[in-house]
Amino acid sequence: MKSFRKELWFEIPSRRGFVNITPQVQECLRASGIAVCEETARPGSDGIFVRHNRNLVDAHTIYLEKERRDLTAAVKFYCGGDLTDAHSAIADVRAPRRVVEAQIRRYSDLPNSADGLGNFCREARPNKFADSGYWFAWKSGMLIFAKSKKHKGEPLLEVAKCDPGFLQWMLTKGFPDDGSTRCPWQAGE
Repeated sequence: MKSFRKELWFEIPSRRGFVNITPQVQECLRASGIAVCEETARPGSDGIFVRHNRNLVDAHTIYLEKERRDLTAAVKFYCGGDLTDAHSAIADVRAPRRVVEAQIRRYSDLPNSADGLGNFCREARPNKFADSGYWFAWKSGMLIFAKSKKHKGEPLLEVAKCDPGFLQWMLTKGFPDDGSTRCPWQAGE
């Protein structure tokens, strides 16, 4: 990698003050030919580096692309070992349990109960889907179709009024039990 160094001096009218140094920094970057880290192209910078065709280097993007993000990697990171017999039923059940136990030991702020961990996960990554089959999602407090090509994005109650036959058809397609308990047409509503 290249390095570049240039000292910048500024006259400030008083002992303290703010000076816009953006033009000087831009000129240094142009002269250097080095890449700019993603953190420097954040809101508030007016995208100055993007406009000038700088090479943006983002360590997080590289990490996400190069480091495995699966159960094998989690076992190695949290448990310090290899996942043997991957995709065998017993290994695929035991490994996540070992990882969660190691995470609880590692992160002292994690709850130590299934309910507590479930709440933690729901708050960290809220699930927009209302059923395990991903047929319905919540949007602005309304249940909408998420999976259906025919009615995707439409509110369930509107479809129930204008196309009740579609809802009856859905029930013949292996609709998940947890979703059907939410369906008002089954309750005769």
